[in-house]
This record gives sequence, structure tokens and C-alpha cells, in this order.
Amino acid sequence: MAKGPNLYNLPPLDPSVKEAQHLSSLMDDAHEHEDVVVLDETLRLQKQKENTEFLMGEEGAVLDSDETHTVTAGVARSSDPMLEVASERDSVRLLIFTKNVALRQLGSLAQKRLLELSGMFAEIHVIILNEETEESVPTVRLSDNVWLYCTESLYWWKMGFDAHRIAREQLTFAGGFRADIIVAEDPFESGAAAHFIAEKYDRPLQVHVLEDIYDPEFKERDEHNVWRLFIARFVLTRADCIRTVSDFTRTHIVGEYPHLEEFTETLPVYYNLEAWRDMTPTINLKERYPQFKFIVLHISSMQAKSHTGEVIQGLAPILRLYPTIGLV
Repeated sequence: MAKGPNLYNLPPLDPSVKEAQHLSSLMDDAHEHEDVVVLDETLRLQKQKENTEFLMGEEGAVLDSDETHTVTAGVARSSDPMLEVASERDSVRLLIFTKNVALRQLGSLAQKRLLELSGMFAEIHVIILNEETEESVPTVRLSDNVWLYCTESLYWWKMGFDAHRIAREQLTFAGGFRADIIVAEDPFESGAAAHFIAEKYDRPLQVHVLEDIYDPEFKERDEHNVWRLFIARFVLTRADCIRTVSDFTRTHIVGEYPHLEEFTETLPVYYNLEAWRDMTPTINLKERYPQFKFIVLHISSMQAKSHTGEVIQGLAPILRLYPTIGLV
């Protein structure tokens, strides 16, 4: 006698029953279906345990994980780098052209940032374009691998030529050039000197645009800025990489030079707010200036672009009207 089909093994005809059985099977094999979200807490914990055991090696070490950890900026800067870069060179030497004279001031914030950067390179050579000086400024060695050179230029247009000469004289050894990467912290005099050095010795050049050169008032800030804009157009089109501090400036550069879009990045200035927050105050303004009930504190580098003059002029009427308000 032939046996008929096992009616108990036939799939149900009711759609709701079919879906219930299908869901049940998926929950039993949840670890095999990455696109299924299990809401049951017991099964979720079981799946988490199984994944943990899978990720652990025989010695208990984690082999792989997609978990994202949040760390503070201070920890990230002091920790080992997350990415390892393979290079044929054992070390990288950096040459920076800049007009930031604050680098020469002992203990200045700019100098501290430079010393922090020194841990990332074998050598850092900084040529400071200094205008209107009649004194001979000696080469300064800040640390074991950081050197400062300063031009002695009487005119603004000579700074680029003098910086170019210093680079050739100080960093050329046995027919070779010492620096591997060249950075210009402005696209003007620094950028021009950096470009010709990079071109002469076939080195990559990165140009920083730290101020808005597309501001209509830029030409009025200095009598030489009209010429600096011509220099900037020459330098930017020949740079290997451009760094801006705002998307606004980057958009203008890419709009004017579309072929630079791939090589232009926005990297805002880093401010270590955690260090400022955790710093122990050394001066009590209330005790130093007890005659003031209210104090306005202005912090700047005392340069033209710091707008310190505007701050004084803006607060002058208030300070005259209220003698108990002080500006520091």
C-alpha cells in the first residue's frame, strides 16, 4: 500500500501562518541574517555573546570590531597614530615659509605649536620673512630638530628673494636639498619663494590660504595687497595642495580654478579648548584691578588682523561713561 503525503510537513496555506513560521525560523537563526533586527532582549543578548566569542581569538584578543569609540582631542593628540603609513624614506624633513614673526618670541603660542609639530618630522626648518629690519638676525635652534631662519629685508618685495636665498644657502648639502616637503603659510611672498624652491629641487608644495583674499576690503588693508593678489594667482595655480581655513575661501578658489578642486581642502585652525579649560589661572584680574567691577578681556596676537584697534575704539565711549568698567 503506497503511503500518502505527510500532511503535517506541508507548508500552511494561510498567509499569516506562513509569515509567523518564517519569522520564527529567522529568529532561531538570527546570527545568519544580518538584515534581520531581533527585538527580543534574550535573543539580542545571546547574539551579542556569540559575536563577542567570534571576535575573540584563542588568546582572548579582539580580532575585529566595528564599535566606534569616542575620545577627546587631548587623548587623540597624545596617543599613537591610528594609521601607519609605509614610506621608502626613514624620515621626513619639512621646510616652512612664513611671515609669522611670533615664532621668534620665546614661549609664544605659535612657537609652542611648532614644537608640538616637531614630534611628527625628523627635521623642521622655518624661514621667517621679516620686513623692515636692519639688524642681523642669527639662526635659532629651538630644539634638536627645529631651526628658525629670518630674512633681513628692507622692503616687502625683497622678502621672497631673501627667503629663497636662505633656503638655497642653508639647506643645500653636497648638491642635494635637505627638505622633502615645502609649505607656504601664505600665497604671497612666502608662496612665491616656496614655489621657486619646490620647482628647483622637485619637491611637493602645499600652500595655506589663512585669510580671505576674496574680501573686497582686502586690497585696502595694505597698499601692497594689489600686487600680492597677482602673486597669489601665480602661486595657487602651481601648488600641489592648497589648505584653507574655511569652506567660503575654498569655494572661491575652486570656482576660480576648477582644476584645483581635488587638491584643495578645508582644515580649520586647531584650538586646544581642553587645555584652556583645564589650565590653572596664574593671574586674578579682580585682584590686580580692584577698581573695576566689570572687566572686558581681549586676547589677541597684537597684529593688524587681530582687530585690537577696533576693540579699543568700540569700547572707548563705554569706558568713558562707566569708570568701573575696565578693558584688559
